[in-house]
Amino acid sequence: MKTNVRYMGFGFPVFLLGVDTVEVGDGSSYLDIPHQKLAKSLFLAVLLKQTLLTGAELKFLRKYLDLTQEEFAKLIGAKGHSNIAGWENKGQKPTGMVEQAEMIARLKLAVEFSDGAIKFEEFYASIVKSGLTKDSKIIELNMQNVA
Repeated sequence: MKTNVRYMGFGFPVFLLGVDTVEVGDGSSYLDIPHQKLAKSLFLAVLLKQTLLTGAELKFLRKYLDLTQEEFAKLIGAKGHSNIAGWENKGQKPTGMVEQAEMIARLKLAVEFSDGAIKFEEFYASIVKSGLTKDSKIIELNMQNVA
């Protein structure tokens, strides 16, 4: 059976569409979520989302890449780990990062770590041309598209 769920396994809400449920012998069931594949798809979705990053989403990106705050700061051109810590501590609220700096950071991450899944033209059309909105929106992922 498939179901839709609001999933918090990455520190921020994600709406998963078409999650398989597995029935257990005692009549109970559990969600069958391929966590690593989902993390990869979510990494790409966060980079392409059209709203400002929240602190929790920024922390997810950093942890997905298995980087310290200092390493992540160097990678995206921030002044140091204290900037990253401050942004991450915003939790479900926008980081407060300057919009243009966020766009550059996302582009750098997309180019270096998406393994070609995100093309510059797609990134430009999604993010740069339209700009980022401040409205928060829960990311939706269709589990059929999780690679």
